[in-house]
Amino acid sequence: MASITPNHFFYLLATKQIDFANDTFKIRLMTSGFSFNRDADTVWADVSASELANGFGYTTGGSTLANVVVTEDDANDRTSIVWDSVDWTASGGSIGPSPGAIIIDDTVTNDPIVAYIQFSEEKTQVTGSDFTVATPGLYIQGDSTDQSTPSNNIYYLLATKAVDFSADVFKIRLMATGFTFDKDAHELWATISASEHANGNGYTTGGNTLGGVAIAVNDTDDRVEITWNDTYWIASGADLGPTPGAIIIDDTVANDPIVGYIDFGGEQTLADGGKGTITNPGVYLGAA
Repeated sequence: MASITPNHFFYLLATKQIDFANDTFKIRLMTSGFSFNRDADTVWADVSASELANGFGYTTGGSTLANVVVTEDDANDRTSIVWDSVDWTASGGSIGPSPGAIIIDDTVTNDPIVAYIQFSEEKTQVTGSDFTVATPGLYIQGDSTDQSTPSNNIYYLLATKAVDFSADVFKIRLMATGFTFDKDAHELWATISASEHANGNGYTTGGNTLGGVAIAVNDTDDRVEITWNDTYWIASGADLGPTPGAIIIDDTVANDPIVGYIDFGGEQTLADGGKGTITNPGVYLGAA
């Protein structure tokens, strides 16, 4: 089985609208011939006409998922969300054929689609047997590009409704020469604060507050892009640097979790009087 996540889902995560720890989620079988479109299929109303018909052991509206487990998976650089397996027992006829199942958030307005579980082939269970979807779930991860490298912990915080890109205050801080980012180990600012660039020469410890956040769904690249306005420093009194990159942290959430690291592609030094700009710092979120 493959899990496909709609792109709009990541927008909902980024704006703190989905809470895997507390919301109610349902899983619904789809009728033969259904094909999921991750760009266009965002809420249940977009696909409801293709739900499997009521009867023979399947009830329209599906089943409520239970016992969610949200796990930060550093080995695969993602967060996994899984529930207990779900069974429907065929009675009086066969359940199916069905090509897959939709997971929706039944707590949020309009029942947004969280994922589509695509079976390896159209599946039918004859009367007296169980139609099982084993440990349904999905994965959340970032998109490491020249924009930034997300920390693995940020996916977990998004899944548990701890971070809100639309409302929280975010800061960007320059790092001292020799710093290397570890997306597995570097979760909170305290783990790397000793490596912040020294105060002075145009840089103030604590960095800059980011402004003008934009959260956009990119259907072409199957991701959500969170970016801020350009930010800059002007070297004063002496050269500023060298610095290998900058850290973005959430200054609203307890312990200042790290959102991502912008790698400059080598140590950079700004000559006295010069202006150094980071253009549209940000982070990208997508499906594993």
